[in-house]
Amino acid sequence: MRTRYLTLGSLGGLAAGVALGLFAHLKQDSVLLSAARFLEPFGELWTNVLGLVVTPMIVVSIVLAVLSFAKTRSAGRFGMSAILIHTGILAGAAVLTVAICLWIVPKIPVRLPAPTLSTETAAESGSSSPASNRWKTIVSLEPVMGPVRDHILAVIGAAFLLALAFSRIAEARRNALLAVLRKASEKLAVLLNGILLLIPIAVFSLSFALAAATGLSIAGVVVAFIVLTSALLIAYTLGLYPLAAAAGHLPLRTFAAALWPSQAVAAGTRSSLACLPTLLEGAAKLGLPRPISGIVLPLSVSTFKLTRAVSSPLKLIFLAHVYGVGLEPSVLAGFVLTSLFISFTTPGVPSGGSYAILPLYLAAGIPLEGIVLLKSVDAVPDIFKTILHVSESLTITAIVSRRRSEKP
Repeated sequence: MRTRYLTLGSLGGLAAGVALGLFAHLKQDSVLLSAARFLEPFGELWTNVLGLVVTPMIVVSIVLAVLSFAKTRSAGRFGMSAILIHTGILAGAAVLTVAICLWIVPKIPVRLPAPTLSTETAAESGSSSPASNRWKTIVSLEPVMGPVRDHILAVIGAAFLLALAFSRIAEARRNALLAVLRKASEKLAVLLNGILLLIPIAVFSLSFALAAATGLSIAGVVVAFIVLTSALLIAYTLGLYPLAAAAGHLPLRTFAAALWPSQAVAAGTRSSLACLPTLLEGAAKLGLPRPISGIVLPLSVSTFKLTRAVSSPLKLIFLAHVYGVGLEPSVLAGFVLTSLFISFTTPGVPSGGSYAILPLYLAAGIPLEGIVLLKSVDAVPDIFKTILHVSESLTITAIVSRRRSEKP
């Protein structure tokens, strides 16, 4: 029910905001344009508060991921083999996605103006009152968000070093630390859940202001993003079939038949965990050993997120193009590496996965409203994300099974 609320609330807020904003833009209605300027700061305040919550989530997630890897390394060879295979697929997909997006995205004729409506209006006036300046400071949370945005990569680097240090401590103390960090992650997830309940209002406020300022340009941005994301996800899913056939030594048609029921469940539920029973049945049909599928499949559907290698770099490059933001190679590389690592331990919050790397987008200079706008239309690509996720899970299981059967 929460997932439905977040999805329908996002889409409803987006539809209402865009419709009202387009009407205000086309009619140049002074009342509606004033309302858009009034409401926009509330959406900005929501996204900045969200950023304050997900920043400690990033640190906790990195430490949890490193400590979990240390535990998995000693827990079982099947799980470690699956992690290594997934990491290879993840890295290859990320590099390919960046190359494709850097080639295709600049050719897409969609743009949005930056700054937004409220900022433009302030600039046109040439000055603002002290009360207005105080309000802008409150909305932007600049005293807190400024250092976070400017030094997020340093924070991430420190979190990696801290996690590596923790991984060297005694196992009993490491397990105690893991328990504390999981508790902290759960509490942060509860807080994030509460903030996400306001997403219909936030999306309405931001999309209303954006559509009032840009007109029909916003529709072109949304359609282009949905089409490009869905096309790439489908292409990667199709690419897993020959990989499973070659590396897993399986007939292509047999693998496709065993995978199809799980893909159907994925399209209907948009939940990879809900696909676990059909994935286990598919592995049995392929003759994969139960001891291997019983370990690899639960690990894969709960931990591996190949979709992050597609969606995160694509969204960054697409939004940078839309807003005319220049991306330094070092910023792009740091963003991709960090987002992929965090993908192993993303908070289990509906619609919270994309927001878990919000500070990374901010550090790259991407406007907040663009991030929220594209997240609100994620319902369609999310179907193909789940299909890709379950397809990779069975592919990895097949490869691990084949590698183990070939060893003496």
